Amino acid sequence: MTTSYRETMTQTLEFMRIMHEYKILERTLTDTEQKRREEIAQDMDDSEFKDRYGDRWKEVKMAVATKQAKKESVEEARQLKDPKKEMMVSKGSKV
Repeated sequence: MTTSYRETMTQTLEFMRIMHEYKILERTLTDTEQKRREEIAQDMDDSEFKDRYGDRWKEVKMAVATKQAKKESVEEARQLKDPKKEMMVSKGSKV
């Protein structure tokens, strides 16, 4: 049995709703991450999200922007922690 992309996203959104309902939340964003999330969200194409996700497109768009902002924050922290190691990894060298 195969699952379509839309079915998978529907299941994911339902899981997110349940998590929110039961207060299983992630850490809060820092002020810098919140600003970056807004920048990322503004750069995204609304019509693509509307076509794919229907009525809940804004929720999905903000979730994607939040994930990207957190990822960037973590990557920056790693780079500040050990810039030489990060450079080697980004060049494809084994550490």
